Amino acid sequence: MKVLQNIAKVVGRSVNCIQKILQKFKKTGMLANTEGRGRKKIMNSTTERRVIHQVKIDHKIGAPKIAASTSNTLGRSVSAETVRRALRKAGYNGRVARKKPLIAYSDMKSVLSLLSIN
Repeated sequence: MKVLQNIAKVVGRSVNCIQKILQKFKKTGMLANTEGRGRKKIMNSTTERRVIHQVKIDHKIGAPKIAASTSNTLGRSVSAETVRRALRKAGYNGRVARKKPLIAYSDMKSVLSLLSIN
């Protein structure tokens, strides 16, 4: 206990802090914090590249179709939102083009006359 108090005084920490650090070192053998053990990624970098390649080949293919084909190749389920997230990260943003207005033949004459005036 006396040794812990001396170490605590030198380091400028409490005795309890020094005690916890020593317990951790005896238990794990290292002082560094361990990496997070959070949820693992479903798609690795190879799978993401494959998804991007599919979009490069056919840019009209939808995320649900890509997700279904990826699920078949991986053997575990991949959601369409996961595919969209990978595509957004690669710079592909899904957008739908605006529809051009349908101009009837009778209205086309008035539009052309307006264009010829300007």
